[in-house]
Amino acid sequence: MRATKLAFWCALTVMLTAGAAPAERVDRPHASGPSREGTAARYAYFEIDGLIRESLPSVYLFEVESEALHALLRRIDRAGRDDNITGIIVKIGSLGAGWAKAQEIRGALLQCREEGKDVICYLEGGRNVGYYLATAGGRIVLPPAGHLMLLGVRAECLFLKGLLDKIGVKGEFVQAGSYKTAGETLTRQEPSPEFRESVEGILRDYYEQLLDGIAEGRDIPVSRAARLVKNGPFTASQAREAGAVDDVMFYDELLADLRDRHGGEVAVESDYGRKSRPDPFKPGAMSFFSMLMGAAQPRRVRPAGPAIAVIYAVGPIVRGDVEGLGFGQDLVASTAFIKTIRGAVADENVKAIVVRVDSPGGSALACDAIWRELRLADQKKPVIASLSDVAASGGYYIAAGARKIFAEPGCLTGSIGVFTGKLVLSGLCEKIGLNVVVMEQGGRTGIMSPFSEFSQDERRKLETLVRDTYDTFLARVAETRPDMSAEDLDRAAQGRLWTAKQAKENGLIDSLGGLRAAIAAAKEAAGIPADQRVYVLELPRPRSLVELLLFGKEDEARALPLWSGTQMLALPKEVRPYLMALLSLRDEVSLCMMPARVTVR
Repeated sequence: MRATKLAFWCALTVMLTAGAAPAERVDRPHASGPSREGTAARYAYFEIDGLIRESLPSVYLFEVESEALHALLRRIDRAGRDDNITGIIVKIGSLGAGWAKAQEIRGALLQCREEGKDVICYLEGGRNVGYYLATAGGRIVLPPAGHLMLLGVRAECLFLKGLLDKIGVKGEFVQAGSYKTAGETLTRQEPSPEFRESVEGILRDYYEQLLDGIAEGRDIPVSRAARLVKNGPFTASQAREAGAVDDVMFYDELLADLRDRHGGEVAVESDYGRKSRPDPFKPGAMSFFSMLMGAAQPRRVRPAGPAIAVIYAVGPIVRGDVEGLGFGQDLVASTAFIKTIRGAVADENVKAIVVRVDSPGGSALACDAIWRELRLADQKKPVIASLSDVAASGGYYIAAGARKIFAEPGCLTGSIGVFTGKLVLSGLCEKIGLNVVVMEQGGRTGIMSPFSEFSQDERRKLETLVRDTYDTFLARVAETRPDMSAEDLDRAAQGRLWTAKQAKENGLIDSLGGLRAAIAAAKEAAGIPADQRVYVLELPRPRSLVELLLFGKEDEARALPLWSGTQMLALPKEVRPYLMALLSLRDEVSLCMMPARVTVR
């Protein structure tokens, strides 16, 4: 059967590529400079622009343009260790990363500076996070027409109760934890004191992190960094006069300046350490077939010897095996995720596991199942958690299954709380002339019906269920936080969202650091010497749609209902995983999930 499929796809590829004219090669704007011979200096060039994924899509069609964070960090580290590299040029565009990812990249660049590399940041997208990243450079350059949008930190919270009242819809929610304010935007016109306290605390910490980063990178007092933020935004010339950037010039002028400084030709290696992509328009069947198979994402050869498995938990958490409901979308499906954990445990060469979490949470039942599997895995091999931009509520729940938790200061985490609820549509039905006739047998049949409000009896029953889930959540956290008293844990919980810096102060994480720090801790826990190189096995392995159709689904692969492709692709990419999560969570009673998608700018 597989041979038949392969023959079919090869034949299709031949038909699609037959007669294709050779495509003229078009070099990237910043192509590599002269050869190594006769050059005064060599610079590694990195372009950080657009989306930075935590991991590659589980299932994809054609090649994947974006690069996973760990691959980018690996290339930067390689440049830092390369004796033939004089320095690094980083072009920063519209950064598609959260605060924690930016901190990990910034840390890698700072490490390169410590290793003696000249780090230059060419800043095209000058917003807060992009500029914060650029302060890792010893030199910041802005193009003449550029602007530095250095601003304060702001939260805009949209409350919908007024709109819902007008259309006859009412939000009914039950929560455990006074800060678990997930339903407030649907039930209130103004934030509660707990909501305001939590958000203002996060904003205050982000602002302090921004100022500290500027002060450190520019070698100025924090008070001067505060004045810079207060006086922004800046034109390019204003930014230079204020000392926010070092130079204002075009990129070719920067290269000419480097030639003058080094007294000779300067070679710039575009996309340093990244393999070139095949030309999809080159004549021949194999070229197009390689593109379909995603050949632009090279498979690293796994050497013999010890390995550290990094298992990615990216996206909302749901029950079952329905992960990846659309091309390039991420969900954490408990059944598929548990299979991946068990596969890593069974692999004799895997000596430790790092679970990398970038998730706002989801199904409490799914979170508990994953937590249990991680605890079982930790009895056989060390399990370390590494938190990305967001690992809150259910995201923190599964991270608590590890013996140690690492996170960058800007990660959003905590939110140990539970809620449930519904939107009641009876008023809307009345307004538009719909009559709902209910017939029932037994008790509490309408407890989750959208056509009736909670009765007092139903609300009490739901409060019992939610409180039980909350107590279970606390017990799971307490098992791996033995140094926290019940009082400390209850104070840090209550559904409150923290930055990782605040979470560490409250005992919810162990150390501030990114994925590399977590991998180092996993090596130490496994008894592997710090100076011994280990292979990092990233799971689940991304697969092209063609691979899935030809060879079927592996244990670690994520199922892809083909009906979802065209429907989901029509939606904005930010919306797809949350819509899919809502569809998957519609039968859940208790949710450990953040109330909204949080973006820090």
